[in-house]
Amino acid sequence: MSTNSAAPIIDMTAAERDAIFREDFMTFAYAAFAVLYPTSTLSFEWFHEAVAAVLAIVGTGQRVRHIINAPPRSLKSFLVSSAWPAFKLGHHPSFQILCASYSQDLANTFSADCRRLMESSFYHNLFPTRLAKSTEDELRTSAGGFRIAKSVNSTLTGLGGDALIIDDPLSANDIWSEPARNNANEWFTRNLMQRLNDKAKGDIIVVMQRLHQDDLTGHLLQKGGWEHLVLPAIALKDMAVWLGDRDHLWRVGEPLQTREGLDLLAELKVQIGAETFNAQHLQEPLPETGNLLDPAWLKWYEQAPIRQPGDQFVQSWDTAHKSGPTNDYSVCITFLIRNNNHYYVLDVFRKQMDFTQLCDAAQAQARTHQPDAVLIEEHASDTPLIVECKRRGMATVIGRRPNKDKRTRMAGETPKLQAGSLILPKAAPWLGEFRVEYLASRAVNMTTRSTRCRSFSTGALSLRLVAALNLTSATMIQA
Repeated sequence: MSTNSAAPIIDMTAAERDAIFREDFMTFAYAAFAVLYPTSTLSFEWFHEAVAAVLAIVGTGQRVRHIINAPPRSLKSFLVSSAWPAFKLGHHPSFQILCASYSQDLANTFSADCRRLMESSFYHNLFPTRLAKSTEDELRTSAGGFRIAKSVNSTLTGLGGDALIIDDPLSANDIWSEPARNNANEWFTRNLMQRLNDKAKGDIIVVMQRLHQDDLTGHLLQKGGWEHLVLPAIALKDMAVWLGDRDHLWRVGEPLQTREGLDLLAELKVQIGAETFNAQHLQEPLPETGNLLDPAWLKWYEQAPIRQPGDQFVQSWDTAHKSGPTNDYSVCITFLIRNNNHYYVLDVFRKQMDFTQLCDAAQAQARTHQPDAVLIEEHASDTPLIVECKRRGMATVIGRRPNKDKRTRMAGETPKLQAGSLILPKAAPWLGEFRVEYLASRAVNMTTRSTRCRSFSTGALSLRLVAALNLTSATMIQA
C-alpha cells in the first residue's frame, strides 16, 4: 500500500500514546497494521472511520444488523475481522465473536492476523487480555471470550457468539453459480443467524464486495431490517457518510481511495470488464438478465483470414448421440486463434446424428480444416467418442473436463467479448440462427436446452475459448 500523507508528529509520553491506542480504535488499528506488516506502508483513508463508526456500537446492546460493502484491497477485512476482534477482546476479554468466510483457508487467514496481533508485545503493553488457547481457527482468552473462525456451510453445533461477523461469504469464482449463491445465503439465514447468544441484543456484521444481485448483500437487503454502508470505488452521487462524530461530504466522481485514482480505476475497468468492475468496485452489480451478452461486443470479418505463422486452428465439439427429431444437435465450431486474443469463427457444423455418424463427422471436419486441436468435453457420454476418434488416428483430439457449470464458464469470458475478441463472418449459412440464439441468451433461462446456444456458450464464450487459450500456451506451443 502507498501512503497519501504522513501522520503528524506529536510529543507525548509512552503512557499517553498507549492510552490513545487503548481507547481509540482507528489509532489502534493503524498501529496494529504496522505491527503485522512492518514493510508495508498504510494509506490513511477517510472511510476507515466510517467502518470504525459501525464497529463502535457492536457489543453495546443496540442489536446491530449492518452490511458494509467496499472494493477489494480497501482494508475492510483487516479492520473488521482482524483488528477489531483483538481490540474488543482487549477491553472485554469475555466477549464471544463467531466469524465466517467462504472458505476455511480465508477464515484462518483473518484469524492468524488477529492471533499475531494479540500475541504481540504491542498488544500486551496495552491490554491484560491473554490467550489461553491459540489454534488456526480458535482464539480463546483466559476469561472465556473467543474469536472462532468457520467457513460457509460448516457445522456450527454447540457454537454461539455475542457478535457474528461474516466476511466475504462468496468466492468471486462462484459469482455465476446459482447453487453456490443459494448455499451461502441459506447457510447464513438458517445456521449462522441462529447462533447469537442473545438474539435481542446480539450483533451481526456482513462485510464484502458485491458480486451479484443475488449475493448475500442482495439477499439480506431484500428481506429488510439491515443498515447499509456502501463505499464504491468512485462516488456515484454526492454522499454524506457518518464517521462517528461528523459527516464526510463525498462528492460525485471522487475516488474512494487516494491511492487508487480515476485513471488507475479506468484502466482496471478495461482489464477486468465493466460487469466485474460495476459489481466488485462500484458495488452496483448489474442485472443478470440482459447484461451477459451484448450484440455491440461482436466483431465481423468479410473475408476469412489467411493462416499466418503463430495462428492456431481449434475445433470444439458439443455433442449429442441420438439422431431423433426431438433430440439435441451435435455442434462443431472451428476457430482460428491469433495472438491469443482474437478468435475468428471460421465454420459451424450442426447436425442430429447417432454415434457412428458423429464419429464420421468428427473425422470429416478434422480432415476439412486440419485443426491443431479437436476439443471434446470429457463427460461420460463423450468418452467413447474420444476413444473412437483416437482409434481412427485423430492424434489432435483432446478431452477437456470442465470444472464449472456452463453459466459460470460463459460469464468468465465476458471481458474477452467486451474487448472484441470474438470475430464472426458477415455472411454464413448458420449466422442468422446464431444471431437469434445469441440475443435470446441474454434473457434465456439457463435450463433451456438450445444446443447451438449451448455450444457457443461453452465454446466461444467460455470453455472453448479457455481450452483454446490453455492449448495455445501449453500443448500446441510444446508441439
